[in-house]
Amino acid sequence: MTVRKYIQVNQDIEKGKYEEETFIDWYKKHYKKKFDFNLVDKFFGNEEDIVGDVLIVDEASTIDDEELVEFTNYCLDNSDEFKLVFIGDHCQLPPIGQEKSNAFDGQWFENKLNFDVFGKQRTGFLGGLTGNSTFEILQLTQSHRVSEGPLFELAKKLRPLAENNSSGEEARRIISNSINNSEILGYGKDPCFQELGKKFKDNPSNVIFLAPGNKDSFKNGQELRKIFYPEVFKTLDKGEYVRVFANGIKENFVTGDEFEIVEVVDDFDKFVVVKAREITRSEEFTGYSFMQRIADLFNIFDNKEDNIATIAIYKNALTDFSLWSRRGAVPRMRTEIQDAWEQIGWENDDDRTVDDVLICRYAYGSTVHSAQGGEWDTVALLLDGKSKNDTARFWYTAATRAKKELFVLRTD
Repeated sequence: MTVRKYIQVNQDIEKGKYEEETFIDWYKKHYKKKFDFNLVDKFFGNEEDIVGDVLIVDEASTIDDEELVEFTNYCLDNSDEFKLVFIGDHCQLPPIGQEKSNAFDGQWFENKLNFDVFGKQRTGFLGGLTGNSTFEILQLTQSHRVSEGPLFELAKKLRPLAENNSSGEEARRIISNSINNSEILGYGKDPCFQELGKKFKDNPSNVIFLAPGNKDSFKNGQELRKIFYPEVFKTLDKGEYVRVFANGIKENFVTGDEFEIVEVVDDFDKFVVVKAREITRSEEFTGYSFMQRIADLFNIFDNKEDNIATIAIYKNALTDFSLWSRRGAVPRMRTEIQDAWEQIGWENDDDRTVDDVLICRYAYGSTVHSAQGGEWDTVALLLDGKSKNDTARFWYTAATRAKKELFVLRTD
């Protein structure tokens, strides 16, 4: 769930919009498909044992300061006791428009919000009675990738550059010099796309092309679709894959969520209504000893059954790049599709409702920013030094999306 939706639901409960009196009761009702209630009872059977809220915020490096302040202020205003846990990689890309994410900066939380931060140590004059604080950050150092091999070694070489926020030239050189025809392979475009076609046939949800720029990712995603589905001429068909590029109108699904289309329910001029299987990437966590210890807790939210959602997808966003090249493209599209969807009047009874109305793109290509938080077995990366995002942090984020194979396309 998005931070913004968490706040909105709690505010709606306070206003009496829902019959449920607590967020937990609301969540159990509206997300019942995701719960294993036996495990819920196991961990939370005695409500008297629960003191305060624990909120875990994943991919916290992508949260900007404005949303951090709004979220934490809401928690302060509405809970007597709570704990916030931020998980993420501070070496990955920060929120757009910021040089870093303050979600991992204990000093920022202490100074800006007067929070009590775990692991605080005072330093400075008079044995720490004055001066700044230092903070211990818990390091989840065990990688979920292989613990050895070319991809692992590449990440180890790139990480110090990303941590120092170095320029991209050295990072690109390291990636190019790591090409070895084993895990990290160098290709021209045509051979690369042919190889991606073979990989897609064997494992369709685990192949992606990444590019620095919006136009390159969109264009190459379209080309790959023709290779992956040479006999499909509709805008969207059964068996295809889409990726959400903006939080849904109802915010039940968020940027980065992926779906496999299992049935086309209805097709309009601007929308296609489908039943789709939500693709999870829970295998990302399998190697972390931390995650293994709380595996049962995470299983509460995964009843091992496919989560099938009914969603409306804005068709023009799949095929018309001009919509993405406008200033303020996403906010403009959100406004346009909300008005257009309401005019259709498709949701007219209990049997005709959608879980969300989404702005998607084909899941075969993505920008590096949009791919942050996801991982794929096979990643093709356009290594373009002319990108305005030519930083070590950018290329570290891009290269570490690959779990098994990285195909490198160089433009020089």
